[in-house]
Amino acid sequence: MNTFKLISSPSLAILRTFGLRRLGIALSVAMLALSGVLLQSSLNVAQGSDYSGFEVVYSVDYNGMAVGSSIRTVLVIDSSTVMSTHELRPEGLALLFGQASAADITIIDLSNNQIRPVSSERTSSKASDSYAAEFIWTEGVVEFSGGNVVNIPANDVHDFESWIMDLMFNPDGQREGELVSIVERENRLRTYQILQVSLDILQVDGQAVNTRRIILQDIDNSSRGYSVWLAPGFHNLVVQTIKHRKSNDLKFLIKRFGQIAAGKN
Repeated sequence: MNTFKLISSPSLAILRTFGLRRLGIALSVAMLALSGVLLQSSLNVAQGSDYSGFEVVYSVDYNGMAVGSSIRTVLVIDSSTVMSTHELRPEGLALLFGQASAADITIIDLSNNQIRPVSSERTSSKASDSYAAEFIWTEGVVEFSGGNVVNIPANDVHDFESWIMDLMFNPDGQREGELVSIVERENRLRTYQILQVSLDILQVDGQAVNTRRIILQDIDNSSRGYSVWLAPGFHNLVVQTIKHRKSNDLKFLIKRFGQIAAGKN
């Protein structure tokens, strides 16, 4: 994986042809270049392809203090199934202060022009944050590993990783005022309202990047929410995410992006 800065390129196409409107999955070639550094990210995962997914590394800070990094890995399982993994890796002082490490694994179904989570699992060094959930769409319920069952509401329902995928593939489908429920922990679907969808300029490694910002706010607690910045010029790659919790912000800012060779996952 190479370090890069975002630069507009007419040849760039990261994820838009991800199979939502075709039978197979075909992720096309992305070329990112700066100061003589060339990053080729080819994400064509049709049969016989050389690449089967992609990986993004983010720097993580908590209220402005660097606490580590995170890695989001997306792998194609078959023509209608994707696995998304997001791993939080605390480093340095964050370890001394007890920042929990965590890994989220989500299986996502891409069939019928929809993005739906099939299963979601979090393994955390803080035991109370760990959970596993299965989305049983035919029965309209989410079943948790502890045996509890929660009904799926009429609005959109995701875990965080499948919601991120939905943003990337369907950014125009996010409208202010709409609700989305997200599985965040055992036995809990937390419902958020899309508070704002707006254009914004984000500084990434010293470069101004045009983005679309989407803000979620918990309908029961206005101090809890998410802000997500997508880069439309790069097929809605997520370049920054902030998790808002009361007066505390956990920020993820993109550092590196690369492809995963078939057979290496």
